[in-house]
Amino acid sequence: MKLVANSVANSVVGSACGLVGCVQRTVRGLAAALVLVAGTAGGLVAMGGFTPSAQAQPGMGRMMAAQFSNSGSAISRKSLSEYATLLGMSEEQKETATTLLEGYRDAHKAALEEMQAKVEGLQEKARDTGDWSVFQKDMPEIGKTFAEKVDKLEKDLVTDIQAVLTPAQVEKWPSVERHRRRDMGLRWGFYSGAAVDLIRITNRSGITMESPEAKEVLGQYETELDAKLQEFGRWSDDSRKEAMKPENMMNQQSQMKLLEEGAKYSKDVRDINKRYVSRLRDVLDETNREKFTEEFNKRAYPRIYRDSHTEEMLTAATGFSDLDESQKETVKTLKEQYMREASSLNANWAKAQEAAEEKAGGSMQLMMAQWMGASEDVKKAQEEIKAAREARKEVDDKFKKRLQDMLNGAQKDRLPTKKPTNQNPWDFGMFVEEEGEDE
Repeated sequence: MKLVANSVANSVVGSACGLVGCVQRTVRGLAAALVLVAGTAGGLVAMGGFTPSAQAQPGMGRMMAAQFSNSGSAISRKSLSEYATLLGMSEEQKETATTLLEGYRDAHKAALEEMQAKVEGLQEKARDTGDWSVFQKDMPEIGKTFAEKVDKLEKDLVTDIQAVLTPAQVEKWPSVERHRRRDMGLRWGFYSGAAVDLIRITNRSGITMESPEAKEVLGQYETELDAKLQEFGRWSDDSRKEAMKPENMMNQQSQMKLLEEGAKYSKDVRDINKRYVSRLRDVLDETNREKFTEEFNKRAYPRIYRDSHTEEMLTAATGFSDLDESQKETVKTLKEQYMREASSLNANWAKAQEAAEEKAGGSMQLMMAQWMGASEDVKKAQEEIKAAREARKEVDDKFKKRLQDMLNGAQKDRLPTKKPTNQNPWDFGMFVEEEGEDE
């Protein structure tokens, strides 16, 4: 009763083999490679087949290795806590499982560091010799070795944890396997909303799903989604083997075909999520409905629905103790007006994003169109996204100025400064970051 057979092996080996790896599970490191190779003079090529413009990237090997190290393939402490809840573990069992997990994570980290050193060694070799084909020759084996190591670590961890469970708890293990498939399979998506786990939203955001209707809908969601993820896993296994064939390593047509097929699975997941978001909203009370919608939007459209600097400024100003009565009322009114206008503009922006993804065939294809050209309808869709984004910025700037104009100098100095988003520049909204994922 393994957690997820070959889940890590599929993702890492697939990523080492070329473009098709980006549609195989959750290795976010491939996003970096895809962005680089998509912009080369030679067009979209296999990860190992660098053109001269790609060779000019002196830190490429190091960046790839660093991104692999953040692949998120290791079981997190947060996930183990959720496994314990699913299985009904006792405190003693939790303590034992936590100790086992720490040993597993230490070994997983060591494997990552070993792999990273090998990738950096490839970069040095390529730079010294000028032979960048070493990536194509050696990366598959490096990825395969790493994948086999971490896959064995995961299997051993599962065996050790199951050894401390009761027979009744072992019978519940399929629920843990479904959790793991969602954990690995919903870290990325080629369509907005495809990289979102609705069950995780409810568990980690304190949304109450206690009514029989809500539980029934959530159970149906888990079953339908898991069937699609298993279907995708089988396709992923087959496509990985195809990608490893020598004749496909540099075959752009073959890679694009696999990319399109993978995007279809992502779209299917997106559609399942959209359907069940609507169904869950129908069975939630008003408070939980609003919170659920907010949490889903933040994950489905992270660049659109993340807290803006203007909102942070307005929120901070409402807490200033030295506001006079007129200022208090003005700040309160400004914030209410801003939230209404921003909400409407966010919805328009999200609608434009969805429409553009539909026309382009997914967010990856939409991103690639920036470098490789696009059809007229995709170009038009890109312009609509730009217009929606600029409309939101205009409102942000307007309310920011109105707030600053009604505060005195000392109060303005206490407003929060704009901080970097720390958003991965390579993910283009395709990945979902969960707070405390590794805690």
